[in-house]
Amino acid sequence: MLSATILLFSCGGGGGSGLGYDPTEGKFLLANSWGVGAWENIDDGCLWLTFDAAIANSVIACFYDEMIGYDPQYIVTFKMTHERRGECQINFYCASRWDAPTRQVQKRFDDFINRGGDRPFPSNIMVLDITEFAPYIDSYDLYMEVYDGGTASTGTIDSLAVERHDTYDPPNPADKTVTSTDPEVNTTDGGTVYLVVETAGAFSSPPGDGGIKATAPQATAKNFLSSHLAGSSDIAKLKALWGAFDENTNYNPIIDGHGTGMRPPTEEQWELMAGRVRIVDSLSIKGMAKSYPESLDYSTSPHFPPIGNQGEIGSCASFSTVYYTKTSQEASEKGWDFSSTTWTGPWPGYPSNNQDKIFSPEFVYYLINNGDVDWGSNFPDNVWVLSDIGVSSWETWPYEGTYPPDDYDWPDEDAWREAPLYRGYIPSEAAWGTAYYFYIDDAGDLEIVKTLLANNILVSIIVDATKYDSMTADDVWNTDTYHAPLSLNHANTIVGYLHE
Repeated sequence: MLSATILLFSCGGGGGSGLGYDPTEGKFLLANSWGVGAWENIDDGCLWLTFDAAIANSVIACFYDEMIGYDPQYIVTFKMTHERRGECQINFYCASRWDAPTRQVQKRFDDFINRGGDRPFPSNIMVLDITEFAPYIDSYDLYMEVYDGGTASTGTIDSLAVERHDTYDPPNPADKTVTSTDPEVNTTDGGTVYLVVETAGAFSSPPGDGGIKATAPQATAKNFLSSHLAGSSDIAKLKALWGAFDENTNYNPIIDGHGTGMRPPTEEQWELMAGRVRIVDSLSIKGMAKSYPESLDYSTSPHFPPIGNQGEIGSCASFSTVYYTKTSQEASEKGWDFSSTTWTGPWPGYPSNNQDKIFSPEFVYYLINNGDVDWGSNFPDNVWVLSDIGVSSWETWPYEGTYPPDDYDWPDEDAWREAPLYRGYIPSEAAWGTAYYFYIDDAGDLEIVKTLLANNILVSIIVDATKYDSMTADDVWNTDTYHAPLSLNHANTIVGYLHE
């Protein structure tokens, strides 16, 4: 099964020893999100990056752990009215009425940095999976906390409820719902308001043992990688390569009609990432004992969706982590077959069928692109949404790909309700899921990437899309055709490799 996307640093590794070829000689197969043809010489939507070019350019890589067999148990449903959703910081937590400040567990709904921009909340109910609250939900009450700041514009918390599902199967109704009996609450500019659901004692017979119903992540990176939580020096090293967000920079340069959209983290986000993402150090002893085939091409797997086209929208990171990686994860787990699915329709197009099994980059992208501008996104934001909220299918919330976007609307209720079924691995740390970062800097890093791919873990990387016109006739980036990138502006997905 595929694991999710992580960003990682790596400093060594093993695996593949004793093979009849030099494991340092070869190339990675990259899936682009610009469709098939026009930008390439061979019409397959892919290109190659040689191992030595990856090392020479210290290519930044990313992956995250996936959870299989997940069955959401508790969700919170709520409705907000506010013309500027980006001004509302929303938290949910469990506490006792007699000691409300003492929070037993809490979870933030909105992104830490890019909270939706100057756009209204949708007129429909929104949903957040709070299954990780299961050990507390029957002993404490559930609070919704909204801080409203930025302008004189205010809004209301219109409704709040907690649902328990013995088996989560939307649109089937919940097995038990507890609704807040408090009236709607008006937000206050520069202040915090609360709404509460009296869940204490309401769910006297929680499903199972009250814990998360899911198996452990399959092919988890923890099984064969040594890693650590990022410290300040790790973040500084990654930041030196990637840079920091500048509001005066266009992070979605349109190149030959195609969008890009790789936006670096903000200064605040870099600080928050310390202690919240994992840095890969090396292959573990178990990892070094693993072997990998001489060549691998996951793009030919029946579990891989057709090469997609993001159009002119700056959603490359969402296409990599959601459309390619998340779709492949779930398809591999559930045995979905995309052999009959093609990319079709008017430009930029859409999958010809199986849209109920292919995941929508738009569901994730419009939650994290600041809502009122098409300024791109980055890997940490995408991993956060996948891990904390989940994602809906293309069928439920289609990717439109129009430019400029017709709107930056958040999803409808059906899409919100579907999303919990498809969460990534629920993190034990505070944010961004089980996310790992690294740069490909030496032969050991090559071994790590190949070991990940051999264990069905796709890897997202950051590239300079202005370099596509320098590829060889066989669509290869080598040390002559890909060097000294001017801007790390685009995401590609490593889906295979070939030894030479």
